[in-house]
Amino acid sequence: MGTSSEVPQAQPPGAAKPQQFYARKATGLVRQVPMLDMIFFNANSTTAFTGALAVGLFVVMPAFPRANILLTIVLGIVGCTFIWMSFALLGAAIPKVGGDYVFNGRILHPIFGLAGNLGAFVAAWLAAGFWAVAVVKAGIAPAFGIVGVTTGNHWWINAGNTLSEKGWVFVIAITTVAVMTLLSILGTKLVMRAQSIFYLVTCVGGLLAFVILLFMSRASFVSHLNSFSRPFTHQSNTYQATIHTAVKGGLKLPDRAGGYSTGNTLGAIYPIIGAAIMWVWWGVYLAAEMKGGGRRNRQLTGIFGAGFGQGLLVLIGAAIFFKTIGYDFFAAANANSYGVPVAPYFGFFAAIGVHSNLVAILISFAVIFAFPPAVYINLAMCQRAPFAWAWDGLAPQWLTKVSDRYHTPVPAILVTFALCVATTAWAAFSTSFATIFTIFTLCGFVTIGITGLAAVTMAWRRPELYRGSAADWKVLGIPVLPVAGVGTLAFTALMVVEAIRFRAALGVSSLAELLGPPIGVIVVGAVYYLGARAFQNRRGIDLDLAYKTIPPD
Repeated sequence: MGTSSEVPQAQPPGAAKPQQFYARKATGLVRQVPMLDMIFFNANSTTAFTGALAVGLFVVMPAFPRANILLTIVLGIVGCTFIWMSFALLGAAIPKVGGDYVFNGRILHPIFGLAGNLGAFVAAWLAAGFWAVAVVKAGIAPAFGIVGVTTGNHWWINAGNTLSEKGWVFVIAITTVAVMTLLSILGTKLVMRAQSIFYLVTCVGGLLAFVILLFMSRASFVSHLNSFSRPFTHQSNTYQATIHTAVKGGLKLPDRAGGYSTGNTLGAIYPIIGAAIMWVWWGVYLAAEMKGGGRRNRQLTGIFGAGFGQGLLVLIGAAIFFKTIGYDFFAAANANSYGVPVAPYFGFFAAIGVHSNLVAILISFAVIFAFPPAVYINLAMCQRAPFAWAWDGLAPQWLTKVSDRYHTPVPAILVTFALCVATTAWAAFSTSFATIFTIFTLCGFVTIGITGLAAVTMAWRRPELYRGSAADWKVLGIPVLPVAGVGTLAFTALMVVEAIRFRAALGVSSLAELLGPPIGVIVVGAVYYLGARAFQNRRGIDLDLAYKTIPPD
């Protein structure tokens, strides 16, 4: 894929020379990603369901007391359905590298295309560092602690504490980014297959925990927990003591404070979908590398298969945890009231229930495999964004170079790695872990909102692109795309309002800190595009005309 070029075409004498934008007729990328790997890729967009449960519930339950978590997940799935439909149909209609950058820029305006894509780029850039750090904070360190506590071997506990130090967190996190970068260079098919294997490994551990807790009674769990915890807490009934400590510390629980809270239930949607299900449309950035990426059924399968699959697993998992472990205890434990020196993750509680060190090790270490794929999917977006920008003349042409051997955009991949060193360091050395999570989710809603607008307007703004395309789909005579677009805009507005309303619970201290980054990406996108257009105009190139064309594959 090349950038704007001034290579002339043969013309009759006196005829105006048309502008030729693309220096090559093909990107150099190939359609090599099979459907199953794409479903796993989309599902890994917020980690596999094991990581989503570990991080999502850990963040949500203390921050949104009295939230009906199961209803929150259901409402999140319903709201995300509109988002998934918009991206699936637009991605199938214009299946190019860059995803929303290409179709939003062509349907709406180049500024919208770049601003929305920049929002996703910032979200992915921050998320890559966030999930790389989670390899240690939510994966390795808790796994070591769980093994140490369940086996009584203090070496594991000490090792987990050592690896939790900021320096070690950064080293392991940046090593994870480097490994996923290397796999990205060696071939998209290779790295996609690796992330699929990681996904399956972590699913085995999660499903094992599900099965154990499903067939265990609450009384049996409480008995085992109290027995196991006594040497650490010196309490005969650690289960009730944990709840009492949390309530005394100010935690409000549904059965002690007037039932579930409607406000907190709605507010909890924002972090739940951000950690678990929203981003499963991420595969549109690889649509040009997906087998059959321009077919509606395949895009719908890839996105909805991952979205509903991930959502149902998270919903079922949470329901099982609350049945056996109990909402009150689970919330109290996640509020740091459980007196055992280990992260209160579901794998740990499942291992306690069966008194099995082997099960503890298997489940705990399986969760670790949830996070490297989440690092990769965010790197993949960041790698392809500047690649697509350069194609249209918004970035240096050398970013469009593709390895003839591996069919991967090596320069763009290396630039992405260099950029992600900074965000990985921030995530590792900053104490604002929840703040990073909140900000990258809100930046993503810039992209989602603009895509919703494109979905609403495509049929009348670009009828030549809409008619007969994969996006031109009616159910019972009703056009699906504009309905999905309206739902996407409405859900985006609700999530922005909830993020503002609960910014303190989400770890953000001020409105400026919350809204600054998403507003900033819109402003930067507009200013950058206008500056690039002026620069190219001085070279005799009308950049606006590039957006009236569709880039080749």
